Amino acid sequence: MKKIIAMLLTLLLLTGVTACGASSWSKGSDSGEYKIAMITTSGDVTDMSFNQTTYEASKEFAEERGVHFQYYNPPRTLMMPELLQLIMR
Repeated sequence: MKKIIAMLLTLLLLTGVTACGASSWSKGSDSGEYKIAMITTSGDVTDMSFNQTTYEASKEFAEERGVHFQYYNPPRTLMMPELLQLIMR
C-alpha cells in the first residue's frame, strides 16, 4: 500500500512539474537552466519504498529531457543551510 501511495504522489508531483513548465521543456535538450536534485534524510535509494520510487522517477524524467539530475544523501550532522549550499554549486 505504501508503494502505491508513493507512486501516486510521485506521479502527481511530476505531473505538476510538467504541467507548469510544459512550454519550456523540449525533449532531449538541456538549456543549462534546469537541474533536478533529490535529497533524502533517512534511508537510501534502494529501500524499496518512497526513496527508491522517487529516485527512479526523477532520474527517468531527467534522462528523457536531457536535464542534470543529482541525488544527495547527506550526513545526519549537516544542517539545512549547509545542505542548500552544497546543492546550489
